[in-house]
Amino acid sequence: MTLESYIEELKKDTVINELNLKEKSLSLPSLKAKWVSRIILHKNTYNKLQRNKKKLIKDTLPIIRENLPVKLSDSYIKEKAEDVNTISNITEEIDREEKIIDFLEKVEKIMSSMTFDVGNIIKITQLETL
Repeated sequence: MTLESYIEELKKDTVINELNLKEKSLSLPSLKAKWVSRIILHKNTYNKLQRNKKKLIKDTLPIIRENLPVKLSDSYIKEKAEDVNTISNITEEIDREEKIIDFLEKVEKIMSSMTFDVGNIIKITQLETL
């Protein structure tokens, strides 16, 4: 999923009003679990991409080294390997995953604080009915 779709879904998940107060308070644990599971999935994807990138760079180094007319340092060759299309594509995916993980970690904090928010809304509603 994309960051934009997660943002739209978060907007729907965090809407609380008098009509859906009970429903939201009862569904809050499952909402938290949904967002936490997404963090874990994206962290797994991130780690997999990191491993794939390292493997691709390792596999690409000998090929680049063979095609060079002079001997260069491994660090310079690794830097040049970053420019190879497949590796640069993985780097872009890694950056995307980092942004999604950052967003999802913030969502987790929002979901945790929603427990207190819902509790406060319920207390206010009870005081208004007295």
